This record gives sequence, structure tokens and C-alpha cells, in this order.
Amino acid sequence: MRASNTPSRPSPHSSSSAERAAAATFALTFLAIDSDGSPVTDLKAEELRLRVNRTDRKILSLSSAREAPKTIGLFFDISGSRRADRQIGKEIQAAENFLQSTWHQGDEGFVSAFGGKLYFVARPTKDLNQILASLQKISDATYYGPTALFDALCGVRIKKTGEEVHEILFVVLSDFGDNSSKQKEDAAVKVLIKEGVRVFPVFLGESFGSNESKMTRKRSMDAAREMAEHTGGQVLTPESERDLAGAFRQIANAFQATYSAQYESPQPGDSHTKIQLDTSRPHIKLLYAHE
Repeated sequence: MRASNTPSRPSPHSSSSAERAAAATFALTFLAIDSDGSPVTDLKAEELRLRVNRTDRKILSLSSAREAPKTIGLFFDISGSRRADRQIGKEIQAAENFLQSTWHQGDEGFVSAFGGKLYFVARPTKDLNQILASLQKISDATYYGPTALFDALCGVRIKKTGEEVHEILFVVLSDFGDNSSKQKEDAAVKVLIKEGVRVFPVFLGESFGSNESKMTRKRSMDAAREMAEHTGGQVLTPESERDLAGAFRQIANAFQATYSAQYESPQPGDSHTKIQLDTSRPHIKLLYAHE
């Protein structure tokens, strides 16, 4: 599976069939949330400032993309470091509630588990009932072995057709320790950005059976935050069953405020890796992919 359009990374669109020497139009998809994690659904183009490669770009149009089709991938860590977790059933229930609350016709989803390898519990499908039924298999998994988190996230490619916005969301339930991936963290982040994937780590710490040292836990948390920040997602850190449900609600809320910003670049061949998007409205966080 491979993405043909990268929603959180700009993608060029020709404005006519003839080759244009002057400018090319690009699209940047982002999410907007306030300080409480609630969606911000009334942003205006004039409230935004976009810089590409340190040069200001005028936003030509700003539109809601909340109804855009999504691919939702759920990743469950079943490595040995998670074997002491006694709340797996609650995690599965929270994931199920999340899918039911966010699913729209045309969406696609899958369920995977990973330890030293990646396993598909339910391969990509538009059948929500099939995905929900597959979630119950997670509780029956044997939790053992090393963790190859970065390899797992880079082991999935999503195929999309057409030029429309298509959001790809990976929700990862893990302690974010990685001790066996061939893929390094920085390289994994670049792959995910290229594929247009937003990663939402649900960081499962001490309350969910993690026995990592403080130093290791900090390093794992830093990895989760870096991955979320650069892919346009957000890290969630539940400390209880109640927090777990709230974390999934926060992810669902973010997707209520999905925007697509169109802008022009006078040099179509330029690299569009250094992106900075800000808003003049206070206490608003914009989630977008950037290296």
C-alpha cells in the first residue's frame, strides 16, 4: 500500500494542463486545537502565516477537510515490556469507542500488533464491523520478545487514488521503547512524513505496566514526542483508565478541525521541507508535518 498524496506534507497540483513557468500550487493539510484540546473550526486564512524555506507564502484559500476520507491504523505493542499490563481490555475498549465515534463512510482502517515483527490482525478494509471484531484478538496475544516499533510503523504503505485530501492516522499504543528496529528513529520519521502519515502516540507508562527506568522512560517519551511533532500528530499520556478514554477523545476532536491550505510557490522545483505555519490567534496549536 502506498500513498499517492501526502496530506500533511505539501503536494503540487498543476493549475492547467499546459506547463506553467511562473508558479505551482501546493496544499498543506493541518489540524487546529486549542489549549484544552478542543477543535478550532473557524480559522481564517488571514489569521495564518506560512513560511516555506524561510520565505513567506500567501495562502490562496483555506477550506475545511474534516469530511475527507481517512485511513486509521491501530498499532498495539505486544512485546515483552508490555506483559505486566492489566488494562489491555480497557485499551481495546477505548480504541473501539474511538473508531465508532470517528468513522465516516469511505474511511478505511486496519489493526496491527508488533513485537519484534509486525502482524496484521485486520488488513486494511472499509468494513468497520470487521475491524471491531478483530480488536478482540489483541487481548489473546502472547506478549513477549523485543520491540521493533520503528520498523512496524514503516512497514505499512497506504494506497490512495485521486488528488483529494486523504488523512492517514496511526494511533500507537506502546511504551515507545524500541530495542530491535533496523530502522533508526530519524529515518523512520522521514519515511512517515513522505507517506503523509500522522502519528498519535498513546504513551503507556507505569500505570499500564511499564517497568522501564526513569532514564529509559524519558528517552522513550522523547521519541514519542519527536515522532508526533514532526508528522503532525500529538502525543497522549494517559495515567489511568479514565485518561485513556480522554486521550482517544482528544484525537477524535483534533480531526474535527482539519484544514487544507492552498498556496503558490514561484519555484515549483524547490524543496518544500522547511515549513512553518503560525496563527495570530492566541492559545491555538497547529499540527502539521515538518522536518
